Amino acid sequence: MRKLALLIGLTLVMASASASAEGFDASVAVANAKAGIESIVTAPAGPVLGAIYGDDVLGLPLAPVTDRLVGLVTGTLGGAFALVTGAVDVVFAIPATLVGIGPVSPEPVIDLF
Repeated sequence: MRKLALLIGLTLVMASASASAEGFDASVAVANAKAGIESIVTAPAGPVLGAIYGDDVLGLPLAPVTDRLVGLVTGTLGGAFALVTGAVDVVFAIPATLVGIGPVSPEPVIDLF
């Protein structure tokens, strides 16, 4: 917890010059938080959609079986990535606003907002 507070404090100190020049924009913080929440909520859909639709990445034989297995693996990895980046967006919504960074989470599989 102390490391997180230190990281947020350092982010605020480094961004103080740009924050004082541009000011705080609440709409950017809300957009980052919405993108993070949407990624966290839709992350479990990645493996399900990957298994349903399959993923012909490698051109493996027995496509009806292997494409769904590869889709399940890539969907699981994509869901984990969306979960982690969504959490980063939610935790750093306000510091990212001060620095001027947009959301880092990927485009969600299902649009909620």
